[in-house]
Amino acid sequence: MIAVADSATGANCIGPIFDAEKPPTAIVAGNDLVLREILSYLKKQKISIPGEVAIVSIDDVAYTEFYEPSITTIKAHTANGN
Repeated sequence: MIAVADSATGANCIGPIFDAEKPPTAIVAGNDLVLREILSYLKKQKISIPGEVAIVSIDDVAYTEFYEPSITTIKAHTANGN
């Protein structure tokens, strides 16, 4: 499993990670913007979700309900309670 926390990292590192001899079977996206980068890459490479890789995102913004396939997202509360 890998964890990716920002969209620049997601865009720049996801390819080499999946080109590795043993690519990850699970990814934790640090937020839903990172999730979009990861999903875009996986779709272009025809990597099956959840068949080849499982994904969880930490953010839970409103539009994630429209992803196909559906993605598990976790609502992260900030220090001020939001």
